[in-house]
Amino acid sequence: MTFCRQLGSYPIIVGIRRRLPLGQKVTARITDHMLRSLTGELLKTDD
Repeated sequence: MTFCRQLGSYPIIVGIRRRLPLGQKVTARITDHMLRSLTGELLKTDD
């Protein structure tokens, strides 16, 4: 699982169930939520 986040002072964490390279920008769909994080599925990567 890869944990992704946007830039900011209190970023939201999104867990995606696959391994992604560091520093890669992705587009994801949110599929579920937990107490302080979200789970999502990968839609596309910006290579």
